[in-house]
Amino acid sequence: MHDLAVTARGNSARWVGAADAAGLADKSGVVNAFRVAAATLLVGSNVSADKIVAFDTYDRVLDARSLAIHRAGGDTVNGLAEFNSRSWTPRREAFEDLWIDGRVAVYGALTPGSGGLTAGFGPFQLVMAEPADGEQAALFPGDSAQRYTDDTAVVNEALALSEATEWGVRSEMVTTERGTQAMAAPPAQWDALMQNADDYFEVVFLESIPLERVTAVNVKKSLAVSMRSARARAAKGDAMIATDSQLAGVAEVLARWRRTLGITLRETED
Repeated sequence: MHDLAVTARGNSARWVGAADAAGLADKSGVVNAFRVAAATLLVGSNVSADKIVAFDTYDRVLDARSLAIHRAGGDTVNGLAEFNSRSWTPRREAFEDLWIDGRVAVYGALTPGSGGLTAGFGPFQLVMAEPADGEQAALFPGDSAQRYTDDTAVVNEALALSEATEWGVRSEMVTTERGTQAMAAPPAQWDALMQNADDYFEVVFLESIPLERVTAVNVKKSLAVSMRSARARAAKGDAMIATDSQLAGVAEVLARWRRTLGITLRETED
């Protein structure tokens, strides 16, 4: 097994060199402008409503196994059995087993902080503070399970070890991977090059993340309206279907996060 932070640090110079070369080759200056824009990217994680409630219960952003145990009512055996039954688990574990403490991994993605990356992940985007110096965290140029493992869960160890890099080199990785596309796109479309549900840059933490690290939660305006309505109905004691009750509960959690932790709720365009 490998140390994730050490591996990431060892690749930084290569990513910087590649971004420098791309900038020099582009006489228009677009690539370097894209690199500057990419340096403002944040950590985001799109989650479902029940994850919001679970994270509130434990005051932390949980890894997938801990979440499965929580969903099983705290039953470790049944929770892990459910986790292991998922079709993607073998590929995910093949990647995680490359790293010391890899099976406590928490995953996020680079985000401009304005929402997005919702397909298949969840409608609530948590925006988090950047990894601290020395933290067991790294950045990869794609979904790690899909990029480094095949359908039989055989992992391409050499490729994973060669591509991991540090948070401080995120703009260089993004520029190297997307700079050519940025040259053909107006700046208004750059956010979509940096983050979309089908092709994103993954951030891996090898520890749970305290809620204090969450700075904002992005939700679509229509969902925010539904939450406010559900919360108001719950306050009046109205009979509600399960999904509306869940929305009311999430609304209460997010309101409390704002009061006690200063976490901002931001409404984004549908």
